[in-house]
Amino acid sequence: MLGNRRRGIAASVALLVSAACCLAPSDAAAIELPLFGTETRDDGVARGEARQDLDVPLAPALRGCRVSAITLAGLQRTRPTVIRRELVVAEGRPLRQEALRESVRRLRNLGIFRRVDVAVQPEPRAPTATDASMTTDATALPATATRCTVALSFDEKWTLLPIFSLGRGGAITFLTVGVQDIHLLGRLLTLEAFWQNFGGVNSAGLVFANPRLADRRIHLGLSIGLLRRNRGRFDGSSPAAPSDRAALPPYSRHRWQVGVDLADLRRPERTWRASLWWIDDRFDTALLDSPLADDARAHGVPARRRWIALGLGGRLGRVDYDDYLERGAMLDVGLLGGVAAPGFPAPAGDAFLRGTLTAKLALLPRKRINVVGRVALMAIDHVVEELGVYVGGLDGVRGLPDSRFLGRVGAVANLEVRTSLLHDRWLALQNATFCDVGQAADRPAALFAEAVPFACGTGVRVILPTVARFVARADVAWAPIERGGWLISFGAQQAF
Repeated sequence: MLGNRRRGIAASVALLVSAACCLAPSDAAAIELPLFGTETRDDGVARGEARQDLDVPLAPALRGCRVSAITLAGLQRTRPTVIRRELVVAEGRPLRQEALRESVRRLRNLGIFRRVDVAVQPEPRAPTATDASMTTDATALPATATRCTVALSFDEKWTLLPIFSLGRGGAITFLTVGVQDIHLLGRLLTLEAFWQNFGGVNSAGLVFANPRLADRRIHLGLSIGLLRRNRGRFDGSSPAAPSDRAALPPYSRHRWQVGVDLADLRRPERTWRASLWWIDDRFDTALLDSPLADDARAHGVPARRRWIALGLGGRLGRVDYDDYLERGAMLDVGLLGGVAAPGFPAPAGDAFLRGTLTAKLALLPRKRINVVGRVALMAIDHVVEELGVYVGGLDGVRGLPDSRFLGRVGAVANLEVRTSLLHDRWLALQNATFCDVGQAADRPAALFAEAVPFACGTGVRVILPTVARFVARADVAWAPIERGGWLISFGAQQAF
């Protein structure tokens, strides 16, 4: 009866939350050129009412035993090769605690299992003549196992899901609908297709990813999308956003973007990635409201741009996931360089170089209390339309309007304390108290020369542990430099 009641509560909450934010495409699905460094974000598992320990203890008597077999139980859609290629332990080799721990962490981090359990079963060796000569008591014969079986059991998540995300941030409302599967055909392949209305402007995209190319820990991603955005006027006169640039008139941007990315994930604590992008930006006034359209026509809009861009990046450290909790530290660096395609020169220069540096730290000081912080630094050699450094409500600082600041350098810092209010097999609720700070300007010294733009607030997360990537987020934040008071921000996934 209690189990049915919990299922009913979870179903009711899911129905209510879906009106605000149900499932959203992954970070790659947005296919805007990334502002911050990326991380391999995977959901983990839970064990009943309690958080499953990220460490995997191994009894001393079993350390060093030779693995005679590895058994898999509970797989319904997942192909056994998906499991075995993640394992560091191997049949016929001695069992080491670190290898067992790493194998389980990799499986939990795939994001397709609600629960991963491991049991090491000893196979007592037969007594030898030497043992018998040392004692006459059969019960005193050595029982230390020299061979063992590693038994893995799984509880799979449902991964073929509709995308329905209604969100708001930086005073902009956006709606995304589509379909996604992060475990296509039981092979850990990702396929996403979505349509998005962003502040009244329509976009669409398609993403395919294979994170285990040729059964190795090599990620291959392909994406194509038509992304439209409206930009307001940047006059560079705000004391909170010092700028040496001339005023930028408003415009509508229509971007066709095609990308391919490759990442080496063979060492989780040290990964690298590369990407190649073709970008076609066209600007007009077709999607602007009348006052902005008149302003744009009076001042003119940017000329059409085509870019070919190459990205390189790497990450040190790792963040492990256990259901909705995180623990670990990482440092990510990324560079993106582009050149203008022949026949499409850019007045500010025919090439650009942009870099990002991101650090993240996640702590679990107490059971089901997560403290997560992030610091990100961004820079570009010169501002190119749509490729500058933006900071605002959808770019790291909740409580500010979208794209509030634009410049050649930017900095964002976030701190959240996430506390679990309810943890159950079918439903989890989490409170988040946070502060964000960020700024963009044309000179590093001008970033925080005067007013420091910051916002603080609180929010709630609704999580369905049995559904992959289901995190519905609602935050309310207050920024002192804004006169509009509190701003509501909600959407899918954690804010960072």
